[in-house]
Amino acid sequence: RSGHPLEALYRRVRALRLAEGASDVLRLNLARGRFELDKGRL
Repeated sequence: RSGHPLEALYRRVRALRLAEGASDVLRLNLARGRFELDKGRL
């Protein structure tokens, strides 16, 4: 892709933020699952 160097940097940073956000969602789901197990549910 051609364009301004900042454009390429922005795309890379955005991809990292999306990946990080996905891991945060996974972490929340795992924590929620632990609480459900403590209540005797899956």
